[in-house]
Amino acid sequence: MADGVKQRLQEFYKQHSVDEEYGGFFSCLEADGSVYDCSKYSWPMCRQVWMLARLYHEVERFHLPRILEVASKGAEFILKHVQKEATGRCFLSLTREGRPVKLQRTIFSEAFYVMAMSEMYRVTSEDRYKVRADTTMSKIIHWVRVDNSELGFSVTPPTQVSSLSVPMILLMLIGQMETVEPGRVAEFSSLAQWCVEEISKHVIQRSDSEGLMVLESVGKNGGEISGSSGRLMNPGYAIEAGWFLLERAAKEN
Repeated sequence: MADGVKQRLQEFYKQHSVDEEYGGFFSCLEADGSVYDCSKYSWPMCRQVWMLARLYHEVERFHLPRILEVASKGAEFILKHVQKEATGRCFLSLTREGRPVKLQRTIFSEAFYVMAMSEMYRVTSEDRYKVRADTTMSKIIHWVRVDNSELGFSVTPPTQVSSLSVPMILLMLIGQMETVEPGRVAEFSSLAQWCVEEISKHVIQRSDSEGLMVLESVGKNGGEISGSSGRLMNPGYAIEAGWFLLERAAKEN
């Protein structure tokens, strides 16, 4: 993307997405910047905080007071409204004022929450951000590797399925958390290796003529599964998984 386009996008969202009255960010914007839905969503809000904080921290021309101010205000709204501290769960959507609307049985709202909190810690060195990132990351690891019942799964599915999105997003989080938790390098390295092995199970070769394909859902031990789930290919997740695998390879070689 050309620098001019990036600059215009940054100015567009800085001007129109910030909710100066209640905090946080609007995601549902018309082309002219007007808000057509005041609902707020944790995924884009957390990503927006992460992006602004990362730009402020690493790109000199974005090291501006307004950038940090917007990131900090967004982070305050997220800290106050997105997570249920008692459980570590994060809401997917909220009202404009911050009242919870929807909770998913996935780890993705929590994953983006970790991204935002950890990047704000890198910028500000405020322990409250680090504590939230650490505790939520530990929760995610527990849900993925030990027990996912806290996510709302009361019945174990009869067919155990591995979803590419889970090790993919966890591998991304490991790369992020390694920047703020150097003391957990050994733990994260072992977990990253597990992610790489899990992702590799999703690369399937049916026949010489069909070549390799990346399936979103496979059996827990690899291999194709029957039904529509077994036929699903998600290009976005496949691209992201390849991206994070390349980053991991560059880091370890």
